[in-house]
Amino acid sequence: MSALKHLLFACLPILGAAQSATAAERLAVGARFDRIFEQGADGQWRGLGVDVLRTLAARAGDTVRFGIYPWARAQAMVQRAQADILIGPYKSPERDKQYAFVELPFYRDRMVFYTRNGANPPWRGEFGPIAATRIAAVRGWHYGARFDQARPRLNISEVNQLEHGVQMLMHGRVDLLATNERNNAALIGTLRDSGRLAALCPAIAQLDGYLAFPRGAGFAAARDQYSALFTEMVRSGEFARLAARHGVLAPAGAAADGRSREAGASAAAYNKPCPAAPSNPP
Repeated sequence: MSALKHLLFACLPILGAAQSATAAERLAVGARFDRIFEQGADGQWRGLGVDVLRTLAARAGDTVRFGIYPWARAQAMVQRAQADILIGPYKSPERDKQYAFVELPFYRDRMVFYTRNGANPPWRGEFGPIAATRIAAVRGWHYGARFDQARPRLNISEVNQLEHGVQMLMHGRVDLLATNERNNAALIGTLRDSGRLAALCPAIAQLDGYLAFPRGAGFAAARDQYSALFTEMVRSGEFARLAARHGVLAPAGAAADGRSREAGASAAAYNKPCPAAPSNPP
């Protein structure tokens, strides 16, 4: 018996080394997304993406650190495997070739046009009437398939940061800003003349945001593990409660069976329907 104990204790360091060998420090990157991925003035990381990734990393035996970059740079870092995880990309056919997405999305956005109050641009859900309208769009953002198809016919100025687009709109250098409601509402809420801007209906598109890994065999196991762990968070209702705590709309596929009244209330408050367009627009 004593010989068996001696053998077991001798094996413990080997078993521990084997477990730690599978653990990794994951670098998760993205741009600042309101309520999804933010760093406060105190240096602390906040947002639904941060809390989800910390939970997944802990359950995978990993550690995670974060970095905020311009969106185009963050995407390039993950494409080149200079970072492990991209926080928040919407899916598109092009991005499906560039990243390995976790199976379920973790938030939903309405993509909309913002304009100056009183400008009355001819947006009624069709891109033809706004072909000559000056539009600002954020470089590297995906606005949905219909926008992509119309893009060659539109008069678009690309900006590196959403803030630049807002300033261009406020100063009359463009007539429309293509953005998402969540990010833009938070940004213009900090501006002194925020009442000058308003979102237009109908929405351009409704898109879901994901976590994504680099493509390549070296990241396949991590992607599969995080995907399975996140699916379990969704099925248990844990994720819906977390999304509600951050005031973020959880996509239907990530809202489990709707048992969380708190999550349902949050979604209803956020995803207000657009008012109908006038039947005889000017």
